[in-house]
Amino acid sequence: MRKGEYTIAAPRYKVEEFGPWDYAVCLHRGDRPNIFEFWLTGVRERLPRVPVPLTSDYPDGSLDLQSVFDSTYDSGIYPRFLDYTEEPAIPLSADDAEWANALLIKADLRKPHAERDGV
Repeated sequence: MRKGEYTIAAPRYKVEEFGPWDYAVCLHRGDRPNIFEFWLTGVRERLPRVPVPLTSDYPDGSLDLQSVFDSTYDSGIYPRFLDYTEEPAIPLSADDAEWANALLIKADLRKPHAERDGV
């Protein structure tokens, strides 16, 4: 989610020191109550690979969030129900909107502005 109530466990003031982000992932290990790991990405960036704590007897596993997102999207009903001809409910910045529009046109999910406007 790019907007809404702050819900990650890491203190907001710590996360905000790193500047703006669109997506945040936070890891809070049970044996370290005051330590938080977090990853911040922009809408144009790949989602991160994050460690998955198992038990103290085993090393962390790894979860490739982008791969999980991609496979879930590709195997789900999302492409049939999302209307990419419309702008997102939570507007992107002008630069990000231009970038996203180019991707959608390339993927044949949106027509160029001239075609949409009947020009």
